[in-house]
Amino acid sequence: MHITVSKRVMIRIISFAAAVIVALCAWAGQSRYYTALYRQNLQNHYAEALSDLSNYLINIHTTLEKELYVSTPTQLSALSAQLFKEAGSAKNCLSVLPVSNDHSAGMFRFLSQVGNYSLSLSRKASAGQEISDSDRDNLRQLQTYALQLSDKINDMNALLSDSALWKNEIAYVVSGMSDPSLSAIYQATENIAQTVTAYPTLIYDGPFSDHIDRAVPQFTKDKLTISRTEARQIAAKYLNCDTSALSDAGDEDSVTPAFLFTCEDRTIAITKEGGGCLYISSGRTVSEASISAEQAVKTALEYLQQQTGLAFASSYYMISDNICVANFAYQQDGVICYSDLIKVGVALDNGRIENLEARGFIMNHTARELPAPKNSIQDAQAILSPELTVQSGALALINLNSTQEILCYEFTCKGQNDEDILVYVNTDTLQEENILLLLKTDGGTLTK
Repeated sequence: MHITVSKRVMIRIISFAAAVIVALCAWAGQSRYYTALYRQNLQNHYAEALSDLSNYLINIHTTLEKELYVSTPTQLSALSAQLFKEAGSAKNCLSVLPVSNDHSAGMFRFLSQVGNYSLSLSRKASAGQEISDSDRDNLRQLQTYALQLSDKINDMNALLSDSALWKNEIAYVVSGMSDPSLSAIYQATENIAQTVTAYPTLIYDGPFSDHIDRAVPQFTKDKLTISRTEARQIAAKYLNCDTSALSDAGDEDSVTPAFLFTCEDRTIAITKEGGGCLYISSGRTVSEASISAEQAVKTALEYLQQQTGLAFASSYYMISDNICVANFAYQQDGVICYSDLIKVGVALDNGRIENLEARGFIMNHTARELPAPKNSIQDAQAILSPELTVQSGALALINLNSTQEILCYEFTCKGQNDEDILVYVNTDTLQEENILLLLKTDGGTLTK
């Protein structure tokens, strides 16, 4: 059958086709524009983080040099506080970069030790003890490594000035960080990671002392080794997904060996001994907040208790980039065990668990033999300053130093200016072991 198309219909068809072609060209042009814009923004974001990281490392190097020549506890304390702040800022810059846990762990550890080692020297000087030649040797070596790291970060920044590399970097980010060969930053940090493997072993009274890294994780101690298949089932439960949705992402070879898996934009690590969740990390951007921080903390607590079957007490939280990170401590028979810490990050747009950090819990969690307090809570409260108004009291196990736990009464108090204060009184000696000031901000609560 022969179909005759009128001239008017033909004109309409041609006009429609032309409109479609124009629309497709416009869409393609817009896509190229946004791709170029995204690439430029990504480049600026990473370049700024790299530049700031280098500057902080230079500042750390300079401050360490000043500490070599300081002679008074007051000045050493001031320099230690400055160094601690600079190391924290450097860690924030490092966290921005798409660096694997294997490559960043050594750098994070180095930055943590720099700040905490300096604070330990400040406490030593304040107690009337002399800074030894060995202490100064450690400062010199830390100073050397800070400079070496800064040089390597500068080299990385120069490397990434090549625009062609940024195209690969975008492909790496878009792919969900599944192909490290695409990432110039990943490859560069692999070299940097080797720099921090030989800096001095530091033994001191602090939370990042090397003897802690050599400690045996209590949670995995004497636990059976699980298979990757078993770990996959545990990971699926934590991520609330099917096992088929998980992809293998290698292994973590550390003091807490773990199987790694990815599911869309999240990575999870399950310990090879005992099958505990070591961490969950997410690359998702949370653009809005529709639930409250209180709801997020409640969601995180329910999630933890459901996944572990254990009791936890919430302490404080912080909000950053529309993710509420809540801190929890394990409770044994009503006693809060602050060594067994877990952080849970909840997205404020939909309540999804975005992050979980349980290394402290994995390292320290065990069933403890808790002694009965020698003194009553009333006796402990009686020694508090009259400037304080007690709101509540409870039993808590705290770290007196990096290796010793002390059973205390934890008092939540109000100061004369309505500030929130925590006071810890030893249940046996009735000595005040610690005082914390709670700093409440728009983003949450910090301790000081």
